Amino acid sequence: TGYMQLAKLDYALAGVIVMDGFPLPPLNDMIGADHDAAKANATYYGQDMNWMIWWGSRDTIFPVEESLAQWNGIFDVLEISDTMAIEHIEQGQTHSLIETELNAVGDFIRSD
Repeated sequence: TGYMQLAKLDYALAGVIVMDGFPLPPLNDMIGADHDAAKANATYYGQDMNWMIWWGSRDTIFPVEESLAQWNGIFDVLEISDTMAIEHIEQGQTHSLIETELNAVGDFIRSD
């Protein structure tokens, strides 16, 4: 959904949830770019977006530190860091779904 929100749609979704996912081009190409150049490659970067990013600390598919650095770099260059409602690292979680994560998704959707 991150790719769709930032690189395909021209409006804000009700919420964007990233669960252990790495950003695809052109998103990861924005990191370190000039703000104007990055925004030229984005289709939407409004302040009305609502993001949730959840990671497992033991994810070996998409390592948490590298992956979150990518997402945070995108948010920084697009100047949308304030749209991050939840950024969570679940200690001990691998590249899997757990009940706590699904409960957090439900809370996010209901705006609890």
